[in-house]
Amino acid sequence: MAIDALRMQKAAQDADRERVGEFYCEEGAVFADELGHRLTPKAATNGFTRLARKAGISTTRLHRARHTAATTMLSNGVDPTTAAAILGHSSPTVTLQVYSHLVPGAQRGAMDRLGTGVFCHWMDPSRLSRTCPPNRISFMVGFGRVYRSS
Repeated sequence: MAIDALRMQKAAQDADRERVGEFYCEEGAVFADELGHRLTPKAATNGFTRLARKAGISTTRLHRARHTAATTMLSNGVDPTTAAAILGHSSPTVTLQVYSHLVPGAQRGAMDRLGTGVFCHWMDPSRLSRTCPPNRISFMVGFGRVYRSS
């Protein structure tokens, strides 16, 4: 679906390039105006709003759609490297710095796993898999917070 949309976009740009000839500005942008110049953020937002109204969907700000996509990917288990590539971030570190706080329960889940490992190690590391079911109660202190899992 996305590949087809990008092919259609390229075909439209090729038609614009042919129509205006030497006046076309080759900036290498995927989304450009009729003369090849990169779209401004305002133009992209206006275009998004127009298409959203036509499709009958929310006309929330375009950048919020990006945040929604990032949050949805991370909260549904898409690994940060893949999410970073889709979002166009320079590295997964950027993605995690910006979006990890939006993933509900991420810190609690991490602390639960850490607590399970530490609790089981203290009890008897040789029986780790048999003695430490995930539903046991543990307490773990991290970053000034106390997390409890059961």
